[in-house]
Amino acid sequence: MNNTAKGLLIFDEIDAIHSNKNLTVSIKYTQFRSILEEVAVEFTKNESIRFSNLFSRVSFLCNKYDLRRSIHSLRVSANKVLHERYTPLNEEYSTDFKRLCYFVSGLYDCQISSKLKRDFPERDYKVKREYNTESF
Repeated sequence: MNNTAKGLLIFDEIDAIHSNKNLTVSIKYTQFRSILEEVAVEFTKNESIRFSNLFSRVSFLCNKYDLRRSIHSLRVSANKVLHERYTPLNEEYSTDFKRLCYFVSGLYDCQISSKLKRDFPERDYKVKREYNTESF
């Protein structure tokens, strides 16, 4: 099976998760993270270097395929869901859903369906970072 066909199958999987109204946003994040990891492993399995974690794999792929690093927001939010019982906002979810689709599209060289694009946000969600200024 060629890369485009594999990419389309992954889009079907993403769509099934995204469209499932019985899944919470938190569960969707954990499933999207699994897809992100599977894709990253698939595209780095023949590389001569070893990767210690998902961050390093995704960073490598972003550099190699000239993809936007904003995909890391999905990874970070999914980790917070898994380890900190974080509940992402719907706007954050929509943006990360869009970023996952573009990441898959870039790697597998396939188009995102209009059905998936229909649910993309008009503007990307921006994470507001809180800093402890007392230590400065």
